[in-house]
Amino acid sequence: MSAGIKPLDRSIQLTMEWLNEIQEEFKWPDKDRVYDATKAVLLATRDRITVEEAHQFAAQIPMVMKGMFFDRYDPTDKPMLIRNKDKFLEHVRMHFGDRPLDSENAVRTVAKVLRKKISQGQYEDVVGSMPKEIQKLYLE
Repeated sequence: MSAGIKPLDRSIQLTMEWLNEIQEEFKWPDKDRVYDATKAVLLATRDRITVEEAHQFAAQIPMVMKGMFFDRYDPTDKPMLIRNKDKFLEHVRMHFGDRPLDSENAVRTVAKVLRKKISQGQYEDVVGSMPKEIQKLYLE
């Protein structure tokens, strides 16, 4: 299906490529679940980094994913002062909804693909702005 608008079609295609790669890493057959898990990780990441860093990160992801990333974004009081891994993983689960999710696996899986897709410097800036305990989720 085409929107008939080249930049939008290209963003949809690129977003699907990223989500398909994430799906391959998850080994999940349900594309909706992959989308929801990816969005949960993106939102939790966004909430934990500065507003400036969030915008710099978003500049490197497809336009459709920017919509996922900034969905219901309120920059007030950002970054959230989540300092430990368990609280961060709980924040990821909160964005996923009521269904069960191994949020640690979700962060590691989405991070693995993001690490390949965005510039190394930007990835290091995003991860480096988080506490060491949370950084480990993005680096292993």
